[in-house]
Amino acid sequence: MSGDMTGTEAGLAGALALAAHYFPRKDDEGHVLAGFEEATFFAHRKPQAWSEWANLPTSERNLIRQVMTLMAQEWTDPKKLRTSVLAMLGVLSSEPDIADRSGGSLRLPPGDPHLADAAIPRMGGDFLGYVQRVTGPFFTFGKRPKAQAFAGPGKLKTRTAYLGPEHGTTSREIFIPATPDFREAPGHEFLPQVHTRPPRDRVAPTVEQLLEVAKTLSGQDKSVRYLHKVLKRFFKSMKTTTGAMTELDLTAGDLQLLNAPTGSGKTVLVRVLASWAALNDRRIALAVTDVRATLEMAWDINNDLTYLHKIKRLTEPTHCTPLMSPSSMHRRAMDYAALGTSTQIDEWDRRARTDIGLLSTGCAQRALMDPPTLYPYGEENCTSLTSEASGSNRLTCPFAPTCGKFQQFYRATNAAVIVTNHANLLEGRTRIGVVLDGQEFRGQARGTRGMSVLEMTLRACDALVIDEIDAFQTAAISRCTSEITLASRKRTTALREIDSDAKNLPVVHEMGLVSPVSHARLMAEMLLLWLCSGRGLKLNPGNETDGPDGAGRDNTGWRLAHSRDREILQILFPEATAAEDIPPELFAFLNEIMPARWYGSEPDEEELDLPEGADWDAVRTALIALTAQRGQDHLTDTRDEMRKLLLGLVPDAHRQAAVINLLVTRTVLRELDGALDELRAQAQTLRYLDLGSVRKILETMRSSTVATLYPLAMLGRSIHGYQVKGMDNKEKEAELLSRSFGGDPHTFVSELGPV
Repeated sequence: MSGDMTGTEAGLAGALALAAHYFPRKDDEGHVLAGFEEATFFAHRKPQAWSEWANLPTSERNLIRQVMTLMAQEWTDPKKLRTSVLAMLGVLSSEPDIADRSGGSLRLPPGDPHLADAAIPRMGGDFLGYVQRVTGPFFTFGKRPKAQAFAGPGKLKTRTAYLGPEHGTTSREIFIPATPDFREAPGHEFLPQVHTRPPRDRVAPTVEQLLEVAKTLSGQDKSVRYLHKVLKRFFKSMKTTTGAMTELDLTAGDLQLLNAPTGSGKTVLVRVLASWAALNDRRIALAVTDVRATLEMAWDINNDLTYLHKIKRLTEPTHCTPLMSPSSMHRRAMDYAALGTSTQIDEWDRRARTDIGLLSTGCAQRALMDPPTLYPYGEENCTSLTSEASGSNRLTCPFAPTCGKFQQFYRATNAAVIVTNHANLLEGRTRIGVVLDGQEFRGQARGTRGMSVLEMTLRACDALVIDEIDAFQTAAISRCTSEITLASRKRTTALREIDSDAKNLPVVHEMGLVSPVSHARLMAEMLLLWLCSGRGLKLNPGNETDGPDGAGRDNTGWRLAHSRDREILQILFPEATAAEDIPPELFAFLNEIMPARWYGSEPDEEELDLPEGADWDAVRTALIALTAQRGQDHLTDTRDEMRKLLLGLVPDAHRQAAVINLLVTRTVLRELDGALDELRAQAQTLRYLDLGSVRKILETMRSSTVATLYPLAMLGRSIHGYQVKGMDNKEKEAELLSRSFGGDPHTFVSELGPV
């Protein structure tokens, strides 16, 4: 039945219903068909490509967004979508009627189901109503991760972590005493309270209104008398497609660009716009380039708001709050202090003391552990405490509501203006959680965990203004990377944690995780052990062409699965690769001899003619043995077999060993690419389960904000790089890292308005 659907099944059923509604086809008997090809459109998550998108009412657009969020990335391929439909309808089961997960709302046309290109929806003709029924339950507040509980008084344990060679892998027990005001753990009512602003179609200050505000602000003192003059000149020079600018029209759902040269007055406009918003009961968020610019803008706007209240233009005092990453505040404070005019803080001016006050934090836990500096600044146990009562469930530090790190989020909930930097807007998180729109469960406040700074500002503000949009796009591109430790000799890795936590999931979700996480663990851990074992395998070996010391380079730098393909081909086919441009057929040949997923190619595809010189089918078989070990380590067997197979093609022993090394590592890294992509996709299907294990898995495989909204990368797949570290002390320090790039940052920036 539909009530038992998983999130991805609901997304699949919803996509078919939407296809029947918006792109209907009919069979010979007049039945409306939901085409698989049409349904793949919703898996791409780019509705703006549809010419009718802008004409749809908001309710329908939100419904389509729900379906897109639930759909698997692989369903951009209609063949894979069809396979999933057959599985959902129970066609692949011996008891299809019982195994039908659609509850009878979908059936296949007569004929061979494996050749079907559409389904017949049975939804009473109300396709949109059906979509809301099956997808709506996954978008209630209860489906969002619940914020952690606060710790109470008593004995607590910090997280176990590797804290450098002096301390090794360790943790500490701390005791927080009870006080008259702290006899039990605080509830979620002590979290920041975020309220979603009512939707507004337009925020449209007129030029006249903005100039009036600028004129008022220019009366503060001589340091700001330029505001009105600069803004007046700016508006005089600004033109629109219809002539002179009369109002600054910020329309809901649009991303509007204001293009003007440096020094023309854009920053003055943003500053005045913030005061206009405060005067007109609007809340506005500003995104500037960096933390310095954030502090500077917040200082100026707070002075303006104070002045407006002083002259009675504002009836109540209000403020502007800067938001910054809590984990980097201490480092920023040290950098700020190092650039100060004096080492004595009491000699600083009021502006500098205010800025350092916003950046400075102190951790109450440090006084309770020995040594106090055990954990690096920025990596304190804010959300990683445990107790005997909580077991492995993590608790939030009870000092968080008064901690300097998190006070910014409390101040932001009632601020007239929020200012943050590009990086924090893209990747910042509230960390301790928030209570969204007064949500309660059984009469108690219910906090939401992990809300991003982007969502918080979009919910809490009527408009978002981004300064230097080109720099923002650059930041979006750089934030599409994520790094995890795949295998390690010194710490518990991400893959091991996921493997352990998966056992606490419902069967259908554990089943989806077991295969990719097990295969990724096998490949990653075996690769690290092979590199450490002294068996001559190198992840990123040098080459004579790299320079005098190139051939001696060992494992340094990042390696992509395909980054050494040109070198492999030059060793195997020196004559065919003598020219600068290598024939593309040879690059395709390398993929052809790799172990392939059984569904990776269609039977009717034209087979590639393999070059002469070796038994390439036997080479592929040897590499398959390496990736499907069945309880045995086949590295030595594979390398020995490949030496025999490539002897006629590459007789030189040194070059032969080099190409075998490159082929072996290419094979393993290619397997890791596929397993990690599948693991990330499966992890995202868990976000609707409010379980502690799910939270840990999602944190471990955390995707960027961009990749979460637009998971399909620009190239159609993610890019993974690999690096090995700690080889100077292999037994205790060696680690294999992966850095991945995914998502579509260009689409994210261009479509930020509709988000």
